[in-house]
Amino acid sequence: MTVFAKLLHGSDPARRSRFHTAEGARPDLAAVFGLPRSAVSTLWFRLTGRRPIVPWIPYNARQALARHICPDWQVLEIGSGMSTLWLARRCRQVDSFEADPDWVQKIRAELQRLGLPNVRVHYRWHWQELCDFSAWPDESLDLLVVDGGPRPECIEAGFPKVKPGGYIYVDNTDQPRTAGRSKSVLIELARQPGARLWTFRDFVPCNFFVNEALLYQKPSG
Repeated sequence: MTVFAKLLHGSDPARRSRFHTAEGARPDLAAVFGLPRSAVSTLWFRLTGRRPIVPWIPYNARQALARHICPDWQVLEIGSGMSTLWLARRCRQVDSFEADPDWVQKIRAELQRLGLPNVRVHYRWHWQELCDFSAWPDESLDLLVVDGGPRPECIEAGFPKVKPGGYIYVDNTDQPRTAGRSKSVLIELARQPGARLWTFRDFVPCNFFVNEALLYQKPSG
């Protein structure tokens, strides 16, 4: 791969460019503001190795979540990271599943360093475990975040656990290798009367290219 191709496509030569989703879709207008932020944060991360405590998701998706989240929320997250710390500062209780044991220890250490006791990070490395939500009662979650594991299965298993009017956020829905059929599962759920579905296509922190994500709201009644 030439230097120009690396600049244009990053590490994924199948991607049309950094300025399109993995499926080739153009970003939202909000990407005008996200592009410079993503470029600067990516350069800073590569130079220093320091991660900002924000979710590595589309900027406009993060803004939407911030508008909806309430301090009394109960959240279940599949795939730990800086999003875990970000959610912990905004919600009453966060449970996070992670399949990488080293990353589990790192996130737990960061939570302790930051004085955030309202998070439980669960080490689960089997795919069956990552979508096993039997410990949570039905309609007990305000938000389910799916950013890892078998995403379609996590959505289907997590749907009854989400309260009426609650939310399911799924990242990387443009990535067929990681998201699979999660987009079609959410689109089908959104056909229910009273359900809502938002699509976000924007740049992300510390990783200079456009990602897609979906936010689903369960019918309130």
